[in-house]
Amino acid sequence: MAPENEQANEEEDRTITEIGRELLKYLHRRLEELGTNQASYRQARMELLRHLEEGRRNKRFNWGFEAVFTQEIHTLEELGLVSVKYGSGAIMAGRTSPNQIYNVSLTDDGKDTARVILERETRERSDTAKLDDAKAAELAELADDEDDDLDDTDQAPEEDSTKGQEETKEPGLPGDHAAHDPAPEEE
Repeated sequence: MAPENEQANEEEDRTITEIGRELLKYLHRRLEELGTNQASYRQARMELLRHLEEGRRNKRFNWGFEAVFTQEIHTLEELGLVSVKYGSGAIMAGRTSPNQIYNVSLTDDGKDTARVILERETRERSDTAKLDDAKAAELAELADDEDDDLDDTDQAPEEDSTKGQEETKEPGLPGDHAAHDPAPEEE
């Protein structure tokens, strides 16, 4: 039964965008560090936007981020990975719609999915690091082998006799007589 559950998590992961994965990881991190599996909509939105922008060279305002973020919360809710509370204190004053999200929290399935995502990313990073280390060692070995091929009796290749002639040519394109004519002297 465990492979079936793992397969379901992988299928769900395929439908989750980068923002959804980051939201699940953020909520999971809050669960581990603060002991709470929930965050306010506003706080989660600001943290995710900050996290997604920190890797970019040019910081910019993300037009449409809030709409994409809200849509991803609805997707995660449909998948059963998060539970959402709607409304706010401002509803009483008539300033917001009752459909406005004000709180997001991880469900048990969301915790499992976030854990799978984190494990997979950690494994991919370690595999990538191993490949990078192996590639660096291979390149160092190749460079070392090239040095071994040269003996003390090896001589540097003799220079080509046409090379000296090429250096004496004046700069410019063939047929460009202006480049070969000396500049007129000013008096």
